[in-house]
Amino acid sequence: MVRGEGVVAFLWGLGGPPAIIIGQSLGADKYERARDAALKATALIFAIVALLVCIIYPFRRAVADVFANDPRILNEAELFLQTLLPTLPFFGIFINAVSAGRGSGHTSFPTALGIFRLWGIRLALGYLLAFTMQMGSIGIWLSIALSNIVGGLVAILWIMYGKWARPVIKKD
Repeated sequence: MVRGEGVVAFLWGLGGPPAIIIGQSLGADKYERARDAALKATALIFAIVALLVCIIYPFRRAVADVFANDPRILNEAELFLQTLLPTLPFFGIFINAVSAGRGSGHTSFPTALGIFRLWGIRLALGYLLAFTMQMGSIGIWLSIALSNIVGGLVAILWIMYGKWARPVIKKD
């Protein structure tokens, strides 16, 4: 059975191999190769996830129908998928930035970005939209979607221009 955790696990699985390539490249003093690997992995992950989203999106109601029979649940699940699916490629970019950070040893920025995505956008904005602005569940879904987009855009800028593509461990 496919669940939300399966999608996230799939994305983390795609993000693992680039960390190894990045770490090996930096260890061999091949800094441009590390940056190139991160950029290519980001493009590949974005493309794979975008393709999967394009395949799944037209069938979002059928996907929801596998898990429930109640029309209210199906409507909510369809709204959730309609709002969130288009943003998953950006979440893939974020995952790859975490991978680049892990492979290079520069984990502070991806960690801070992850905290901001979750606490600053998803929780704070989600609460504001859902309860203060009385948007209900769509406010929560929009905050999750926005956190994916913002996280992905900031992550790609960090991958392209950040100072992560240098070794953390100093050679003697």
